[in-house]
Amino acid sequence: MKRTSGRQALALGFCLLTFLALPVSPAQSRNRLRVTAEIANIRQKPDIGSVILIQVPRETTMAAVSREGDWYLVSLVAEDGRTISGYVHISLVSETAPGPAAETPVKVKPADPPRSSIPSPPPVSVYLPETKFALAFMGGGNYVLAGDLNAAVKGQADYLSDQLGVKGTPAVSPVHLGYVFGGEFFVPLAGRLSLGFGLEYLKSQKQSIVLYQKGANSNIYTALPEVHALPVRIFISYSPVQALYMFLGLEYYFASCSYSYRTETGLSWREVSGTATGHGLGAMAGLGLEWNIVPSLAFVIEAVGRYAPLSGFRGEGSLTDSLGAETLETGKLYYYELQFLGGTSFPALMVRSKLPTEAGVFSPREAEIDFTGFSVKAGLKVRF
Repeated sequence: MKRTSGRQALALGFCLLTFLALPVSPAQSRNRLRVTAEIANIRQKPDIGSVILIQVPRETTMAAVSREGDWYLVSLVAEDGRTISGYVHISLVSETAPGPAAETPVKVKPADPPRSSIPSPPPVSVYLPETKFALAFMGGGNYVLAGDLNAAVKGQADYLSDQLGVKGTPAVSPVHLGYVFGGEFFVPLAGRLSLGFGLEYLKSQKQSIVLYQKGANSNIYTALPEVHALPVRIFISYSPVQALYMFLGLEYYFASCSYSYRTETGLSWREVSGTATGHGLGAMAGLGLEWNIVPSLAFVIEAVGRYAPLSGFRGEGSLTDSLGAETLETGKLYYYELQFLGGTSFPALMVRSKLPTEAGVFSPREAEIDFTGFSVKAGLKVRF
């Protein structure tokens, strides 16, 4: 019995010595990763919006603990001795040969302290115009509707065509195009807003000479409608981006118009003419572009739309002929229809001392001279 126990003890001791004599193998190796991007973000979670723990530079190596989809869970030792674990995206690293689990301290770049798990949006560049007074001088082309004035010019041409039994050539031309010039003063308000004041002068006129030829007989009709206005404006200007501004405001018009209808047959002639003035309120809106020449001087282009149908014009009209007769009449500017035998009617516009009600006159009313239209201007803006 003692011999058997001794043998068992001897065998157990031999096994123990054999185990202790075996060489100790290195610790289990892990996969190694090398940073291939300029900077790799080590994040708290495998998510692009997760908090950044640290940032490591190119060529840094680290141990890959595991992989979760497109993310590696990594472990590395910072210079201060801290062991840092986090996630890095596969696009920022590449696998290298396996190495020992022990980490060599690496120099890492601490990330900015996180304020939120959601990354902050990039800064947006916002244009804030300089808060300076400015004075602009501009001029350009203008277009007006003219309203009843154009209707009457055409009505007289149609009346002659009906009476003479022949169509006139060329066709009568309405008054639309003209010129405009003026200035604006800008007062800075809060932010991108400015208060503006402006004064302009605009003029449009158009002469038409129409020939009515029937056999050896010829008649000539000459029409000369004309409009003038001096609008005074107040407006608000808003600049959403650099070099662009928009504006909206009110205008008060001091306006005038004139008309002349002259017919000639041989040496005989007859002319109806008149001038009237009026005033009234309108509205305007537009866009402007400016390019700096120097900090205090800019080149400016503006496109402006207007709404300004005006009535209540008063003035003086006359009727003269080649025999020396002359009739003057002072009063309001009226628009009405003249009806002749056969039922045809033609529009007319003249200064009359009272509302015309004679035979053949229909639908009389105060004339409307429409300054609605638009203008395109260019000039210089001075800031001070």
